[in-house]
Amino acid sequence: MASNIAFSATHPGRSNWPSWVVMLVTGGLTLLGLCIIYSVTQARGGADPLKYLKLQLIWLIPAFFAGYAMRLLPLEKLRRWTPLIMFICVVLCVLVLIPGVGLKINGARRWIGLGPMRMQVSDFVKLGLVYVLADYLANNRRVLSEFKRGLVIPCAILGVACVLTILQPDVGTTLLMASVGGAMLFVAGVRILPLIPVALLGVAVVTVKVINDPERLDRITSFLNIEGSKDAGGYQLYQGIIGLCCGGLSGVGLGNGGQKHAFLPEAHTDFIFSTVGEELGFIGTSSVVLAFLVLFLTCMWNMRRATDLFHFLICLGALLFVTIQACINLGVNSALLPTKGMSLPFVSYGGSNLVCMFACIGLILNCFNRWNNPALTRPRDFAVSAGEPSPDISAQPATT
Repeated sequence: MASNIAFSATHPGRSNWPSWVVMLVTGGLTLLGLCIIYSVTQARGGADPLKYLKLQLIWLIPAFFAGYAMRLLPLEKLRRWTPLIMFICVVLCVLVLIPGVGLKINGARRWIGLGPMRMQVSDFVKLGLVYVLADYLANNRRVLSEFKRGLVIPCAILGVACVLTILQPDVGTTLLMASVGGAMLFVAGVRILPLIPVALLGVAVVTVKVINDPERLDRITSFLNIEGSKDAGGYQLYQGIIGLCCGGLSGVGLGNGGQKHAFLPEAHTDFIFSTVGEELGFIGTSSVVLAFLVLFLTCMWNMRRATDLFHFLICLGALLFVTIQACINLGVNSALLPTKGMSLPFVSYGGSNLVCMFACIGLILNCFNRWNNPALTRPRDFAVSAGEPSPDISAQPATT
């Protein structure tokens, strides 16, 4: 069944406020992250107490340029290079698995060294996956009811990315990719019933992977009994909850938190939300949640102005990678989900993820700009549902 999403050939009126909201939310969360990273790292001392803050500031430079480049990228012209983009993503995923090329840290081989900094390959594969899936689904919109072109091929594209990611191993990012990719397939019009056994197969593979990995299995069992495992596998979750509870309404004050003094591991990365809760209280944590909610609702509202399926799916995929990752991090910090090393977008310390998140925002703004400027939209971009007559191109105004 082809997608029934309607794309209007008439422009509803120019409005730049959604772009400004997205940029303000991104800037506000990034600034908050710098403040918390400074608070955590300077409290722990060491030879260079501002090491992580300096590295985050350095990573902000390529992150800004990545977002700006994606904002200006001619997405339509790059569609001829989609196979090359897919090939590069596969090569990167294979390279990171090779000893001597990929860096092995805490039992996982997910990074490639860049001097004193590290690049997490899966962060950049996310961008390629969104682009490749969006291009394929848009090109084959009318045949998505077929078994081969509507199920096998798009699931194979998604499956390659997920399999190469889980081999690193990175179960959390694999589930994130599967969730975003599955949402893109469903919205594009892929039949839901054939997707169910594919999804169940994916769940079975992940379950087997977790059962055969003692560390990840321990995270699950500790999550089910946090109080009883607070001195073992549930230590991080337990300390994170303490941090959130100690903050109260307004927090103990920026820089005055006690959990960051060697009690809470990863206080500037995976559990930075707990640090926000302790130092800025419920006001700070609710502001973070509200910021991501505003980002999500603003983008979803503005996506009704989409003029073609390709850019609609790119915007959707980029938005979901940001917001679902945020939901996972918030769920872990509040003990609603098992411990998973996943950063809070724009806030947590982490260079490659920061670049990826800024690039996602750049893609969203790129799509907003296209929908806001009718001259950028050509008549052939106005997609219609299967069985509907083609729009009268001659009746449309001339475009450049």
